[in-house]
Amino acid sequence: MRCRNHRLGILGGLGAAVLGLSGCVGLPSLTDPGFQPEAIAQEVPQAHKRTIHLVFVGGIDPIAGHEFKTLFNASRQAGYTRSYHCDFWTGLDRFWLPQELLKQLENRGGEAQSVVVVSQDHAWKSARDLVDLLAQSGHTPELLIEIDPPLAARRLGSDGLGVELVQIVADSCLRGGETVHDNTLVVAGSTTWTLPMHPQTRELIQDRLAQIAMNTPVVTHLFRHPLLDPGPDTPRVVPPGAPPLVPLPGPGWVPGSGPWPGTGNGQPPPGKVPVLVPPRGLPANDPWEFLMPRPDTTPSLPIMPRKVAPPPLLPGEIRPGLGT
Repeated sequence: MRCRNHRLGILGGLGAAVLGLSGCVGLPSLTDPGFQPEAIAQEVPQAHKRTIHLVFVGGIDPIAGHEFKTLFNASRQAGYTRSYHCDFWTGLDRFWLPQELLKQLENRGGEAQSVVVVSQDHAWKSARDLVDLLAQSGHTPELLIEIDPPLAARRLGSDGLGVELVQIVADSCLRGGETVHDNTLVVAGSTTWTLPMHPQTRELIQDRLAQIAMNTPVVTHLFRHPLLDPGPDTPRVVPPGAPPLVPLPGPGWVPGSGPWPGTGNGQPPPGKVPVLVPPRGLPANDPWEFLMPRPDTTPSLPIMPRKVAPPPLLPGEIRPGLGT
């Protein structure tokens, strides 16, 4: 019985393969993800996106908090690199976040900047306190977005706020007969868990960020080195917009210390300070003087004759002083 079932399984597999090759059976294909809302940021130059400080303040729901953190990462990957994230229950929104954000804003005080705050569920009160703190410091945010705010926040609306408010709410959270403000976006077919990464939520955030970024002017800094003044007799071409010429530095003369050492009426030309040119050659106390080539002063020895052994005596030869 077992062998028969095994044979039937093999035959069934071969039949399915033949049907698949003949086109009768279709394999499932991957679904098209469709339009990605983060593609809106691709139309915004990176210089404009860097003018926005994007702040995310998470709530207490762990599942929705994971989606909220994913929304933060998606915004950074879209090009909004000056983004900050913290959870209000950790206390960082009252200590670290305001200090870090104000430090970044003060470091770029000469540039046009915008601040956008995004909160999740019960972090709405913490986000509004941050908005008030920034307004008191002179950096009023451009926009406040509340994702899945509780009933108290929805009833309060934008009362007491000096910035634009947008509330994103799932239709399942609205009770019967509850009034909705004009600045509320009701996302149909969504739940509180999937609301932060819902396509409508992401599209709304990316669209508003693109509008704010394009309306923020970008300041381009050109770093130029100061040009040295070559003197009155040297022709020079100064490009337009260049910084003013800096007089040549030199220890030879300080204004007000005495008469001008050169010729003239006792004062140097306007904006001219002499430069002392050191004499050519090595100084007297050069520490590397021992490496200089020196003449050979070793005394020469006299050339002495080399001692050579006398040749051997021949048979019957007598050498004086040696005997026979």
